[in-house]
Amino acid sequence: MNCTGCRQVLEDEARFCSGCGASTAGVREETDDPSWQETLKDERAVDPLIGRVLDAKYEVIERLGEGGMGAVYRARRLHIGDEIAVKALHQRFVLDAASVERFRREARSAAMIRHANVVTIHDFGEAQAADAPAYIVMELVRGVSLREVLKREKRFNPQRAVALMRDICAGVGVAHRQGVVHRDLKPDNVIVVPPADEGERETAKVVDFGLAKLRDMTTEFNLTQTGAVVGTPYYMSPEQCQDGQLDARADVYSLGVMLYEMLAGAPPFQANSLAGIIAKHLNEAPPALPPSLAIPPALEAVCRRALAKNPDERQTDAAELNRECQTALTESNVNAQVSTSAAWRTTLQTGTPTLPTLPATPPRERQSNWMKWAIAGFGALLLLGAVIVASVIKYMTVDLAPQREASATNVSSEAHSNEARPMNESRPLSDDMPVETSEAGRQTESESVAPSAKAQNLKGTWTGTYGPLNIPATLIIKEQQGDKLSGVLEQGSVRVAFTGKINPASRQLAIEETKVLRGDGWSLGKSTGELSADGRQMSGTGADAFGAQLGMSYNWSFSR
Repeated sequence: MNCTGCRQVLEDEARFCSGCGASTAGVREETDDPSWQETLKDERAVDPLIGRVLDAKYEVIERLGEGGMGAVYRARRLHIGDEIAVKALHQRFVLDAASVERFRREARSAAMIRHANVVTIHDFGEAQAADAPAYIVMELVRGVSLREVLKREKRFNPQRAVALMRDICAGVGVAHRQGVVHRDLKPDNVIVVPPADEGERETAKVVDFGLAKLRDMTTEFNLTQTGAVVGTPYYMSPEQCQDGQLDARADVYSLGVMLYEMLAGAPPFQANSLAGIIAKHLNEAPPALPPSLAIPPALEAVCRRALAKNPDERQTDAAELNRECQTALTESNVNAQVSTSAAWRTTLQTGTPTLPTLPATPPRERQSNWMKWAIAGFGALLLLGAVIVASVIKYMTVDLAPQREASATNVSSEAHSNEARPMNESRPLSDDMPVETSEAGRQTESESVAPSAKAQNLKGTWTGTYGPLNIPATLIIKEQQGDKLSGVLEQGSVRVAFTGKINPASRQLAIEETKVLRGDGWSLGKSTGELSADGRQMSGTGADAFGAQLGMSYNWSFSR
């Protein structure tokens, strides 16, 4: 008995091929081995779809993985005998007649895209019952996702990155010519196929055309908490972040992010929250690629153009991006070859490499030159030290003199004023004057502020609501030094550190969130408000980085 993937001979009890790691379910199901039947029974208990025959045509053999749209299975076409992939969609994408019609329309559009760099769609089936999901029948590609390759190898050299990008752009370009926008291009939706024979190169295939549009039309963008959104926005274009109209240039932006990641080893925009990433897509330019990577400037320019915030400044479609990538790499190679060829021509003519040479310097003169540089360097250090010392003396003798004179004047005038003032006459208090105290109770300098301008003690736990949905929250002020505050804000599973300040006279508050200590999906924000006269309530308005992009703010209030 042989593996259907690599044809290696299988052991009798093997559940996976030792050569390629594929499951032996599709092979062993044809046997009457009792132990195998028991194994198959266990797998079906975990996933009821395994072993099912869909529409009397497709026998589901094993589960390959799961994504946001549904689970993917290896299956067999009963009438032909070859193997295909079946993607069973989650039920929420085909809940009603309108959803089913959208699914049918998108599946047909995707099936029209025929190209060597696109995973072919053969068929689709509509949900017949709760246990019979809607599904898409696709070409079974024996490879790994680009995401897995990047995890393993971190980043690629420019030649390999452009080679894969050309395959990806070729497939996406065919869809663009047919008016189809992918909307969800990312390394997870690209399969890298290893070379089949010696001398061939790896290739890339794009998967899931049409499914992203089906998802976007079905799933709502729900705010679950301040700044939390549904989705993974590392590869989303600015217009997609703002729920704008999408065309081929949105795909170009996603391709630009992928090219950047292949070259640099990480996407250009990263943050602690999804909303933070979206804010960077909207406002920040991509970081420059490190010079140590030796990326050709022309190729980096192509990548940065694809990442332009304004769609009009990007390449019009994937085909144009493909041409620019190839041109940039070709020009870089030609320039390198011309430089190398010129050097070798000189070498062949003269018999010596064209390295820059300097006139020979006698040993005694080299030693003299070294001594000159050493003496000059030592002199420069002495001069620098003299300048620093002179600056310090000037500061102490000149800049501090007015302060000493002013201090002496204040002391003299204060003594004169005290002599002229009767003993029982009180003098006005000020922040920079010492406070006269009695033996019964001593005032500290911090207590010398007039009662109307004192910073009230706000330390403790405050409860209330916070965020655009008025979700219950707890504000814990742990430290207070004069008018400065610090503590944590807790809401559900999220815990955020903050700092703040209160104006004692006006009771105005300013709070700034500084770090997410626990939880995901939180966008750091700033708030302003006012403390009540009795010091037991505070309220105001706030905005986070994500909401600020959309002109959104929210009200908040706490009490103790």
